[in-house]
Amino acid sequence: QDIAAFMNSCYNPLPVRTLTPGHDPVQKVTLVPRGQARGLTWFIPSEDPTLISKQQLFARIVGGLGGRAAEEIIFGEPEVTTGAAGDLQQITSLAKQMVVTFGMSDIGPWSLMDGSAQSGDVIMRMMARNSMSEKLAEDIDSAIKRISDEAYEI
Repeated sequence: QDIAAFMNSCYNPLPVRTLTPGHDPVQKVTLVPRGQARGLTWFIPSEDPTLISKQQLFARIVGGLGGRAAEEIIFGEPEVTTGAAGDLQQITSLAKQMVVTFGMSDIGPWSLMDGSAQSGDVIMRMMARNSMSEKLAEDIDSAIKRISDEAYEI
């Protein structure tokens, strides 16, 4: 029960989000459970939500990892829960977009995603995936991990 109570505040880590440069300002917070969420935080998007800076994307990743980090600090690594699953999926997807779509990594300032990989056609997606070298795939994975690791350290 201690863990459940803590989760209500843990996964809305406002200090992490509000003190991270580039993070969107908080609009509303609720600790009332909604669906599977034990509480939610809404943010006011920047003036132009179609243009998001690298700093803003990184700040979102930092905020998304705040709940897992809080669990680890409070309860210890052996007691972390599955509560961060949704956050981890979102931050991994965002870090991958930074690397392969937006060119925001040390790999270089270009898009690494073949347009056919976005296709609804399964065969086209498989061909696009196979056209990427193993080295490039490893570099992409490493860049995604580096972004996540740097954000987690904050």
